[in-house]
Order: sequence, then C-alpha cells, then structure tokens
Amino acid sequence: MHYHVPKPFFRKSRKTWYVQISGRQVSLGPDRTQAFQRYHELMACPPEKRLESVDRGDGLKLCQVFDSFLDWLEKNRSKGTNGWYQYRLQRFADAYPDLTVSQLKPFHVQEWADSYKDHAKTTTRNYLRSVKRCLKWATRQGYIDKDPIEGLEVPTGEARDVYIPKEKFDELLSLTPDPNLRDLMVVTYEKGCRPQESLPLEIRHVDLKHQR
Repeated sequence: MHYHVPKPFFRKSRKTWYVQISGRQVSLGPDRTQAFQRYHELMACPPEKRLESVDRGDGLKLCQVFDSFLDWLEKNRSKGTNGWYQYRLQRFADAYPDLTVSQLKPFHVQEWADSYKDHAKTTTRNYLRSVKRCLKWATRQGYIDKDPIEGLEVPTGEARDVYIPKEKFDELLSLTPDPNLRDLMVVTYEKGCRPQESLPLEIRHVDLKHQR
C-alpha cells in the first residue's frame, strides 16, 4: 500500500512555506531552512498527532492562526473582505513575527493599534477588531482552546460628517480631464455612496425604465 507524503510548498503571495496536513495548510514560516526543519519535526510525529502538535503546542505562532483565518476568508468571504483583514493582520504580524498564542496578551494588540499616532479613532477600532475577530474565529473553530484577548475592549467608531459644497465639487470636475472619471465622480457625489460602492457599478446594473 502506498501512502501520500505531503511535501512543503512556497506561496509567493504570502512569502511563506506551507505543508498540507489532513486537508489543512499549515504554515512553516518564511525561512526555507527553518521551514524544512519544522516540516521534518512534524513528519516525525505519528500522522494522527501532527495537527495536535501544531495546534496544542505552546509554540503555535500567532501568524499561523492568521494564515488559517485568511485561508478560510479566501474560501468563504469576498476578495475585499479578505484583503481588509490581510492588510491589518499582516501589520500586526510584522510587529510581532515570533509571538505565540500562549504569549499573546491584550496589551500587545492595544499598544500596536495605539502606535499609529496619526490614525483616526475608527481606524484604531478597526485594527483592534481585525485581531479580535481572528482569535474569536480560531477559538470557535477549535484551533485554540481559549481566546487570550477576549477581554480586550474595542472603542466605538466616530461619526464623520464631511460635505463638499457644490461650487467646490464643480471646481474638482473642471480639473478632471477624463470624462469617465467625471461620470464616476458625479454618480458618487449625487448618490452619497462610498467610492468602493460606486466603482463596481456596470451599465447592466442600471434600469433607466424604472429609474433605478
């Protein structure tokens, strides 16, 4: 009988080595030498104990949890949602590349979010929310036994009421040579929607007969 032996592979988009165990992609880290060392350690475990070694060991890195969460988002959520979390979680991983789940404390996340001095209150909230959402998911999925930042408070967002006067908007239009961009600006301005909502619009979405 022949058994399939999983082999490490490199994902360029994440710049990280992985190995697939029991249908799950396990992060081995960005360094090739260390990745293969970790791979051989995992392969030395009995097959039924490999994921347990990854998930229950004190050495489970937070970035591995992030990778599992992002893989789940890629399959179950929109590309925009995946990108939203990936940008923020990557910044936290860059700040604490070797932090393990057992080492993670609420102050790590709070101090990291507060370190961006020029951010608005809502941006700080989103940074905190991204890490909390990931750890909550990991607990529900069984990757970790307890959420180490469950008690971390997330502030409410601040309302932003910005209005561009008609004369100022007309001036902006006069400085925009591209007619397609002008059309997009007019639709966005008159409807009051966000750019990320008006950008995906196509002619097939417009029903002139019913004015909608």
